[in-house]
Amino acid sequence: MTTKHIALLFQTDMRLILRDRSFIAIAVAPMFLLALLHPALSYVATTAAAPYIPLLVACTCLIMTLFPAYILSFAMIDEKDQHILPIIRIMPFSTNVFILYRLALGWTAACICCLATLWTTGSLPLIQAIAAAGAFACMAPITQMLIVSWAGNKIEAVAMFKFANMFWLLPLIGVFIPWEGRYIFGVSPTFWLFQWFVDPIVPVWSVALYGALIILYGAYLFRKMRTAFI
Repeated sequence: MTTKHIALLFQTDMRLILRDRSFIAIAVAPMFLLALLHPALSYVATTAAAPYIPLLVACTCLIMTLFPAYILSFAMIDEKDQHILPIIRIMPFSTNVFILYRLALGWTAACICCLATLWTTGSLPLIQAIAAAGAFACMAPITQMLIVSWAGNKIEAVAMFKFANMFWLLPLIGVFIPWEGRYIFGVSPTFWLFQWFVDPIVPVWSVALYGALIILYGAYLFRKMRTAFI
């Protein structure tokens, strides 16, 4: 796939998003969320919940990753329903490359949204914010693959999206467990994202474990998604 191919695909995706009002609403939603975030955190800082501001920022970063994942996964389900796949198969690149492009697009959009969140809140220095945004953004392609792999239509996709929201946010409970039993939530990558915002020092082994989980989830879901999409 050349730069020209990527540019053409990106233009096509933008036209697809701009034609659908629901996609436009979802694409604009992060801007409203960012606009409300700073005053909301300023208020929380004056209450007894002030110590939990880092967790609120982490949750916001995670939610930000789900907006592009939602749009792109629904776009792929639309393409499957409208029988556009035969056209994709005759393009001058493989279907695998096309899927990887869509996943990379989701990661890039999610990374920008997360970085904007961290910059708005001033939670981390620039280098750490970039690293954190890249880590959070990995959840976008994972969510894309989860939805496209298991949803056969838009109704099922909405249900899968709600399930993904709950599944990724559930490990937040583990942060409030003071003993080692909290690590039972460590099978979810998001547990480590939340944990990093709570612990003042991030162990190297937790970063390695997060990377391993992303690779395992990604490898399984990519095969599942490829079978379902093709």
